[in-house]
Amino acid sequence: MKWIVGICMATIIVFLACTNDKETINDWTLLVANEDNSSFNATTKSINSSLSKKQNLADKYRNATSSTIKNLVLDEAKVVFNELLIDKALPSWQGTIYAPQGNSPTPKTDSINESYFIANILTSIGLQLNGDELAYLSPQDIVATLSIKEDIQSIDSSTLQTVVKSLISPYPDGAYLIGQDNTSIGFVIKKKKDTYLWSTSPQLNKVTLQNINQLPQQIVNKKVYLTHLSHNRNLIKNWLLDEKIKTPERGNSIPSKKRKTEQKEKFAEKG
Repeated sequence: MKWIVGICMATIIVFLACTNDKETINDWTLLVANEDNSSFNATTKSINSSLSKKQNLADKYRNATSSTIKNLVLDEAKVVFNELLIDKALPSWQGTIYAPQGNSPTPKTDSINESYFIANILTSIGLQLNGDELAYLSPQDIVATLSIKEDIQSIDSSTLQTVVKSLISPYPDGAYLIGQDNTSIGFVIKKKKDTYLWSTSPQLNKVTLQNINQLPQQIVNKKVYLTHLSHNRNLIKNWLLDEKIKTPERGNSIPSKKRKTEQKEKFAEKG
């Protein structure tokens, strides 16, 4: 009888261990509190598993016999896209060191700046774009590049909380890209009743996840731009079918040139 009880207990322990595997995170309150994020483990195997789902859905889309079926497949693809971006890729970068010239392709191995943070996240989940070209664009141009035929929302200066809530409030839960003229860019995640900002923080010197409501009140003095990621069907289709996303030629726009100069100046100041 004792050995039967022992087997049952062992089974329960294994089950609990499996259900506690932190390859996706549902409770972001804990994630915000755990700044070092040592418990999170979005393994390459886990991400590849989601990318395999993507490939299966791409085959379904190509073989679909009607627009109705294709739209249903895009709905399924959106779920996988969000799983990859929101629950796996973004938390993997938490705590990675920020540096103005950082361009590490993998989390926590070296430093990263705000533009490469965006570029490397998006390429890691399978978006077909040139990360180096994207990283040299201004935040405004990055938002425009990822908008893929969708309207870009914008708002003038106010507090950060007011800006984000004004831009996000009409829309459902999901991931959005937000950029402030030539100064900063990050991911905004709307999740249930809360709104979060994933960004590289020069003040904290690392990649951080912050609840918008818990941030200090600060005035945003420049125009802020926002585009959908989770709910942009054109972007989801590009991602699903591995269609190339074109970026403006490096240095062809004034914002891009200004951005590059600012990055060099920041680096010179640090050095």
